[in-house]
Amino acid sequence: MTPMLQRLADLRRRRADRAVEVLALKTQELRRAERLGDEAERAVDAHVDATRVREQLLRADLAGRTVRPSAVLAVAAELDAAAIETVRRREAVARAEAEIAACRSARAQSVQEFQARERARDKIDFANREETTRQARRDEALRESEGDDALKHAGRPS
Repeated sequence: MTPMLQRLADLRRRRADRAVEVLALKTQELRRAERLGDEAERAVDAHVDATRVREQLLRADLAGRTVRPSAVLAVAAELDAAAIETVRRREAVARAEAEIAACRSARAQSVQEFQARERARDKIDFANREETTRQARRDEALRESEGDDALKHAGRPS
């Protein structure tokens, strides 16, 4: 292998190694984002379930009896607060989904970069094999030529 091809091969191998590292990092980031998204969805589901139960209890307390307007307003305020919390949690889920989409996109770009680096490395390896084959053929031709010259010199009278 020529020194230039060797340097180029080393450079491309380092770039391919770096692409693998970036791909691994992007995969970890995607898994983390998916985990956080799942947690956010579970939090929304749990909150909605708890809010439904609480709403049923509050309505049951008010049903069938005379209540003051302040009690009705207190129940309405609690339910409004729960609805606002539900919206806040759903927004967190939407942000988590956007983060997941961004991580998937970044990982896809990393996969493409990795594949490009692998192809580049393979091209250099192929060029190196071709150069090695050419050198071996040249060396063999030189040896044959030297052998032919030796036979010619051996066959001549001095």
